[in-house]
Amino acid sequence: MKNLKQLFFLFTFLVIASSLIAQTKLIAKICDYSTKKPIHNVHITNLSKKIVTSTDDNGIAQINLAVNEKNALKISHIGYKDTIINFFSKTDLNELTIELQILSIKMPEVFVSASRKLQLKNQTTGSSDIITRKNIEIQPITNIDNILQTISNVYVNRSWGIFSKNASVTMRGMDGKDRVLILLDGIPMNKSSGGSINWHLINPEQIERIEIIKGPASAIYGNNAMNGIINLISKKPSEKIDFFINNFVGSYNTLGVNFYTGGKQKLAENNFYWTLDGFYRQGDGYFYLPENMRDSYDAKLYLLEYNSSAKIGYELNKQQKIEISYAYQHDKRGSGKKIYMPDGSFDSYSTNLSSITYNGIFQETTSTVSLFWQNELYQKQSESINSSGNYKLSENPQISNDFGILSSISTQLSSKHNLTYGFDYKQANLHAKEIYKTSSDYIERKGNLIFGGIYAQDEWFLTTKWLFTTGFRLDYSKFYNGNLLVTNPTKETGFLSNIDQNFPQNDWFAFSPKFSLKYLYSGNFNNYISIAKGFRPPSIDDLCSSRKITKGFKQANPSLLPEYQYTLEYGLQLKPSKDFKISSALYFTKGFDFQYFVGTGDSIDTGGSSLKPILRRENISKVNVIGFEIDLAYTPSNLIEIKANYTYNSAKIIEFNQINKYEISLKNNYLIETPSQQAFFGINSRNKWLNMSLMYNFIGEQWADEENSQIINSYNTIDIAFSKKVAKNIELSIDIQNITNEKFIDKKGYESPGSFFVFNLSYRL
Repeated sequence: MKNLKQLFFLFTFLVIASSLIAQTKLIAKICDYSTKKPIHNVHITNLSKKIVTSTDDNGIAQINLAVNEKNALKISHIGYKDTIINFFSKTDLNELTIELQILSIKMPEVFVSASRKLQLKNQTTGSSDIITRKNIEIQPITNIDNILQTISNVYVNRSWGIFSKNASVTMRGMDGKDRVLILLDGIPMNKSSGGSINWHLINPEQIERIEIIKGPASAIYGNNAMNGIINLISKKPSEKIDFFINNFVGSYNTLGVNFYTGGKQKLAENNFYWTLDGFYRQGDGYFYLPENMRDSYDAKLYLLEYNSSAKIGYELNKQQKIEISYAYQHDKRGSGKKIYMPDGSFDSYSTNLSSITYNGIFQETTSTVSLFWQNELYQKQSESINSSGNYKLSENPQISNDFGILSSISTQLSSKHNLTYGFDYKQANLHAKEIYKTSSDYIERKGNLIFGGIYAQDEWFLTTKWLFTTGFRLDYSKFYNGNLLVTNPTKETGFLSNIDQNFPQNDWFAFSPKFSLKYLYSGNFNNYISIAKGFRPPSIDDLCSSRKITKGFKQANPSLLPEYQYTLEYGLQLKPSKDFKISSALYFTKGFDFQYFVGTGDSIDTGGSSLKPILRRENISKVNVIGFEIDLAYTPSNLIEIKANYTYNSAKIIEFNQINKYEISLKNNYLIETPSQQAFFGINSRNKWLNMSLMYNFIGEQWADEENSQIINSYNTIDIAFSKKVAKNIELSIDIQNITNEKFIDKKGYESPGSFFVFNLSYRL
């Protein structure tokens, strides 16, 4: 009996040992097919043994397999295609890397910009677009505004390329950089001093997506949202750590670096996230005058710029979050003249933008409150030789501030009824000087603006297919403490005597309604009709600034009022198949009290060979714009994307109030710097061997001056980009803008830089 027990235990031991010997371990690493990043919590099932394991934070899992047998493994993770691998194990240790492809399911697009709350794109009543992070990464851009050229009815005027002081971004046949509201995470970037936007403040690497709303949005956003909104939304980290750095060199001895890093961690049982990014660029520039027109004082348009931004966010709980951000940018750009000063004539900007935002969700109510402050120090140095051979040197320091509070509350009154309301308050000021080094002239000007607005927007599903939206906003603004000080004037500045002028206070109200009706026939077809009012206020510079300009002498107009427009629009979206989408819009805009520089009938001696006209910004005209846009998008797979669009605008002055007998009527003239036609075609291709992007843009003819005496010819540009991973985390790319080297002339008669290329070497963790 005893021997029988010993034989039994020996047999059991041999069976167990043989089974252990017949097994081996597989070390599997699971990563994303496109990004090569490891994926954690991937389920790996051994179908033969019915054993399940999961990957760790590094995307690695260990699996026991039978030796010399066929092992069927199923790899699955949410958002990725299930993968089955038949693995035949022969050795004691096996290593395998498996790349998962994203499941081809398109998530519904969501918008924040259309109504200051998160909503599905198909619930927005108007023409809208989204530019994703994927588009920003693959397409050839040197500044974030370049990517806007892919959107129908958006015109980006950056005629000197990266050497331009800034870009002018306009929409729907309207000139003027301040008729479109530009937001960064919901914070306004338009400066009240002159309406311009510092696009160089934004590092393209920090932007996650861009939302574009076309048509008046003043009913919910107030001033500057006259023709639409562009909201740039920055990244929110989801990984423990994310790091990117890019070194680049390019045309005209351009070189630089940009980086981005961020992360998300647990802090006191709640989520804490942070980001930090920076950008540096310098370049020798180019001559913007053709060689046969240059003299010995013409110089290149050099640049030196750097910026950085930081953001921290803390989730108090699942319903409440606080986010703090700060951005700083400094740049210095040569303006094409150099006589005695080492840096010649130049423009320099130092900009600070900071904000703190609170988001809270309480049952059916979502609230957002933001405090912001934007400060800009602008410094201009000018040197020149006048017609008499005299040397002139001046400095123009200018400080402007915009700060305020924005609020939005959205309440779901029922499953079919949502109400959004709130108030905004903003203050702005300008303090500028003109200091002449070669004469006794000294000029100082300053002014203040207050903006306040209340609004409400009601979105109501009348049925499951009919969405009715109505909104109203009342704005109040006041210009005060305007002053112009001139001491010891000479012909250099055009003033005849000392001046210490206090401008009268100027108040105005603006009422902005919006009504729209959308019919959602199905997921493949919907259309809408809307009527809305938009307005643009005067800038502080136009209200209180009297100074010499290129065209003559600008006279302050403290009585200037806002301009208004009404837009009637019809649009539709079609989706004939899952891969093909068509969007179009037809609209008619009627504008009132448009602001124009007009002659007063007087002239002034500024020391040149002839007298200069005195000009003043006035509310003197009515305009009509009739326009049409169509967008086509075809996405046959996750690896190929094709887009095309076409835009037509006829923007005309229909009524012009002459100021005096010396003024030329502009009636029946077209608005300046508004191309009547635009077209775009682009294709993006991604695969594991090579990524490629091709962009074609056509910009039609446009008028360079209000009198319609000078035309800017149409032109075409082709941009192309290639990128390839050469190692695990390293990528090489080349971006070529204007590959055909077409050099077009801007309204001042200056030449574009032609072809521009950039080589990039990037590392991404």
